[in-house]
Amino acid sequence: MDWMGLKEEHKLLRHDMKKFAEAELAPQVAEKDKMSEPQTEPVKKLAEIGGLGLLAAEEYDGAGMDFLSLVITVEELAKVSPSFALIVSAHNLVVDMISLKGSDEIKKEYLSILATGEMIAGMSIDTMLHPHISGKKRERLIVSGSFADVFCITVTNEESIQFMVVRKGKGLKTESELMGMRMSGICSFLPSGLEEGHSTFPMDTLDEYFSKMQLLFGGIACGISQSSLELSRSYAKERIQFERPIASFGMVRIMLAEMAMRANASKILVYEAASGNNVLDRTLAAVYATENSFYVADKAVQVYGGYGYTKDYPLEMFFRDAKVIEVFSGTADSQKVLIGKHLTS
Repeated sequence: MDWMGLKEEHKLLRHDMKKFAEAELAPQVAEKDKMSEPQTEPVKKLAEIGGLGLLAAEEYDGAGMDFLSLVITVEELAKVSPSFALIVSAHNLVVDMISLKGSDEIKKEYLSILATGEMIAGMSIDTMLHPHISGKKRERLIVSGSFADVFCITVTNEESIQFMVVRKGKGLKTESELMGMRMSGICSFLPSGLEEGHSTFPMDTLDEYFSKMQLLFGGIACGISQSSLELSRSYAKERIQFERPIASFGMVRIMLAEMAMRANASKILVYEAASGNNVLDRTLAAVYATENSFYVADKAVQVYGGYGYTKDYPLEMFFRDAKVIEVFSGTADSQKVLIGKHLTS
């Protein structure tokens, strides 16, 4: 289902990312997920085709594309490996924030080497709920922390908001075995206050950063929903019960119809939000898409029956990843309270 706002460059990008995901990610997803090992080799190969510098300007060796292009990219990657899509989201969001808010010195220091993949960036995913207060220690969860060269956190106090680019060093520790997103190299980081020697730049507000982060989670959620739906459709046509495909049963058709409606509606809402600059639109789309991805993955497991709970099929991975991405995006109830507050203010 194509959204009418897609340009030819978006369609070509989607085609390229689909081919990349099938060729480079699919053969190793099951084993890497089982071992909780990040898919690092495909990161280097994605850099070779410009996937790590989508939002960087051409003068910094980037592709100079728009945010919708990044959303389309992570959606296609998430159809095969949501964890890898999270890695790519984190890296490109760091590139985006440096491009938009960084000083000329920071841009010269980081953008080109990030855009070409010479250096990989990770990102803190929990600051939207627990901003760091100067002088206090609090662990952060860092996407790609186990292998990234730099990672970014936001630091706030009563007077200012800073975006900090932290070079890999002390304070990182590997997380316990995670339920989902097991290939995204998530680590904990315990900052010891405002570290010296790291690059920082001021931000007027965190709204843009957090809303973009959420919308990328929404893009990953769309990929999970689309794959869960397509896998269920194919399985329902092949699975024979009572001498006929289960796709002919009314209950299965109702589930597939509901899954399709939610998956397609989520995609349209996320694409629309990615094409504009409205913070509320991004939050609305992210909450809707992440909630729906868990619903669709859950229904997909039901279509598969007992097989849906086994690791012989990818649905149980999508089910686990959908739940984690819903949590990372911020609990739906808390986000809905904020949306409601905005609508009634």
